[in-house]
Amino acid sequence: MRILMVGPDRSVQGGISGVVNNYYRAGLDKKVQLHYIGTMVDGKKVKKLIKALQSYIRFALCVSKYDIIHVNMAADASYYRKIYFICVSKLFHKKLIIHQHGGDVEHFFDSDVKGIRRKIRYTILDMADVFLVLAPIWKDFFGNIIPKEKIYVLPNGIEVPKYDVSKKDYSDCNIAYIGRICREKGIQELYDAVETLKQEFPSIHLYLGGKWESEELHSIQKDKDEYISYLGWLGTEQKKNILQKCSVFVMPSYFEGQCIAVLEAMAYGCAAIATRVGGLQQTFCDGEDGVLIDPQSAGALIKALRNLLLDEQYKRKVGTAGRNKVKSKFDIQTIMEQLLEIYRNM
Repeated sequence: MRILMVGPDRSVQGGISGVVNNYYRAGLDKKVQLHYIGTMVDGKKVKKLIKALQSYIRFALCVSKYDIIHVNMAADASYYRKIYFICVSKLFHKKLIIHQHGGDVEHFFDSDVKGIRRKIRYTILDMADVFLVLAPIWKDFFGNIIPKEKIYVLPNGIEVPKYDVSKKDYSDCNIAYIGRICREKGIQELYDAVETLKQEFPSIHLYLGGKWESEELHSIQKDKDEYISYLGWLGTEQKKNILQKCSVFVMPSYFEGQCIAVLEAMAYGCAAIATRVGGLQQTFCDGEDGVLIDPQSAGALIKALRNLLLDEQYKRKVGTAGRNKVKSKFDIQTIMEQLLEIYRNM
């Protein structure tokens, strides 16, 4: 089985490249003949343009050699970049998978003024033989756009680490956030919550891992560096260390597909707090293996954090149940077998 997969370059610091790299680490390229073409890189506009043009040429030269084309995309510019690969795939009569990532698709479509995105919905997306989404909520959403029988739910998966959660220290007040650092990720609400709780929990400390996308938020962090630490973009070992160090993980995003960082934190026994948006709200059961809050609400985040920080046993229960959920539902080997079954049935 020959698979040609398209998506952002595997070196890109972001969600889709993380998903793709997890598949490679799980050995997908040993199960099928897999070739990957990166379409976008981090950097300046000229560098991005050159990468895009190179990917178009590479794709055109090799598409005829493959049985299935697997296109990974998110919203906004990602949609428009991928139109070329989708159309060329069908021009060569190839089986096509569109793999939808990201959580801001509702806004992307709702803000459509000129009808361009509506045309994409009903023509481009419908070219897919299989349309993959990250959670049942997205199957319902896209089921209003393309035939529901084409849509399959394939959650993100991670390599679950060997880790004895019974030895984790749940008495601390260490909180982790890993991801893009910008307003739509709820960072201002997170700052406000930690600052409010500082009086009640003097040892509270927030650790931020990721890329700054807001100078304003960066400036605020610099002024509060005695209890908010910026760690930069985290490599595998750095991420492991910080998730072992922290007993709570927070993802207060305004929209989300299904966050890899939340799964990674749960795998290390962190009690996870996340907003009721996108696939996040279907990742865990509120109060059992995670805590769900309304987006854009510092008050809701303060309440959730206080409940966990006040009750070490509750925090341990949520963290332990979260790790068990990831092991049973989101292990990359399990998810990869689901993907292989989809490939076989095409």
